[in-house]
Order: sequence, then C-alpha cells, then structure tokens
Amino acid sequence: MPIIGRTDGELIRDIPECRQIIPFLLPDINQATTYFELTVDLTRTLPFIEAFNSNKANKATLFHYLLWCIVRTIDAWPQVNRFIAGKRLYQRRGIWISFSAKKSFEENAPVVDIKMKFDPKIAFPELVDSVLVEIRKGKSDEKSRLDKQLAFCLRLPRSILSLGVKAIHLLDYFGLLPAKYIEGDSMFASIYVVNLGSFDMDAVYHHLYEYGNIPIFMTVGRAKPDVYRGEDGQVQFRDSVTMRFTCDERVEDGFYCACALNYLKSLMENPVLDEK
Repeated sequence: MPIIGRTDGELIRDIPECRQIIPFLLPDINQATTYFELTVDLTRTLPFIEAFNSNKANKATLFHYLLWCIVRTIDAWPQVNRFIAGKRLYQRRGIWISFSAKKSFEENAPVVDIKMKFDPKIAFPELVDSVLVEIRKGKSDEKSRLDKQLAFCLRLPRSILSLGVKAIHLLDYFGLLPAKYIEGDSMFASIYVVNLGSFDMDAVYHHLYEYGNIPIFMTVGRAKPDVYRGEDGQVQFRDSVTMRFTCDERVEDGFYCACALNYLKSLMENPVLDEK
C-alpha cells in the first residue's frame, strides 16, 4: 500500500540515511527516549507575571507564561516539532500543545485533556485569554466530543474495541486518519505538558505514548526556593521551578533538543516586560 501525505505533517526527505534507519531499529517510542531536566530561576519571572496581572480581569499564571515560551521555542527550533509515523519522519503542520486540567481539586474529580493550536507570533495577553477560555470549557459539566466517543467505544465488546484500536494504528501508519480525528485527539500534538505544580507536586519523568505521535512529554513541578551561588560567591535562595522532559530521540538528536531547552530556559528567566 503506498504511503500518502498526512494531514498533520509533511514528509521529511532530506535527512541522513543513518537517521532514516533509526525508526526501523527502534520501532517503539519508549525504546528511543532521552531525558532532560531544567531548573529555571524565577527571580525575574514572578515579578513579571505580578506586574502583568495588575488591573487585569484575566489573571496570568506561571503556566501561561510557560506555554507562551514553549510556542516561541518551537517556532525558533522547528525540528523539535517533528514526529515519527509509519517509520517515517514528518514536520508537523502548526504548533499544537496538549495539557491536562482537573475539573476541581477534589480527590476523585476527573481530568480533562485540552489541545490547542497556537500562532507562533501570538502575544502573551492573547494567549492568556484563549487558554483561560479553553480551560473553562474543559471544566464545565458539558461532556466533550471525546468523552462521548470514548463512552460509546467502551460499551463495545472488548474484542471489537481491540480490533478498532488496531485499525486506528494501521490507518495512522499509512497516514489515512481523517484530519478531524487528529485535530480532536490530544495525543497528536507537538508536546504534552502536565502542570504538577498546581497540585503542589514536584516534576517527574513521564513515559511517552505508543498511540498518537507526541514526541515530547513535559512535567512542571511546584515553585520553591533553591540554592544558588551569587556573583559575590555567597549562597542565595531563589524561587525556582524544575521541569522534566521525556523526548523521542528518533525525531531529533539530543544535542539539538538540549539547545532548544536552553533557549526555553533563557526565555523563562528573562521575560520581555514590554511584550504587547
């Protein structure tokens, strides 16, 4: 069966043969994972957010600023916005970020998945407003289209459901999944971000999913004081946050990913105070 173009990505052809063979040698995504950790100094970031929130109805959080920095990083380092499908490498069309949110802080409250497409040149205030709108929708009592679809699928006999999942994998392998299916599924995105800090937890290393085509899974921990050496050589305590990343190295080598993450760290630690 011939490979045809995908709706969510463009086939990359000009890559070395040594990289083309990697998906055949490492067919499962969790065989090809690399792990990174960033500790971000929030000395300038938290005051920036506080100043931004003055006299604004829609309040920004550290998570909003992180999402904005991720968008800018992907735009500056586009090769992290690639994915493997059907043992081939694709450049993703658009910057898509998936993240999760609890409907409430109760122990048994459900978690909702949110997936958003971002303009690479989006202004920070615009991002804050659009993310808050999507979070409110996700936390509402109205069932999402995905929830309705899953409820229907889970009523099917297990054998039929298993065949259905295999069929989805097969269609994905050959790039035949409909555009609406991909756009509505949070597992087809540039990156998945989990804000564990909102639950007062530290960041962890999360596995990647064989389903979908997300190449980067990121967790964000709680902001807390960390030890630094000041310019005068004295020990200082500064508010910091730890972020941990699990990446599919079949998409891009570790050095390129490390450069992109250092760029993200620089954006996080040096907010643009006059950004409109």
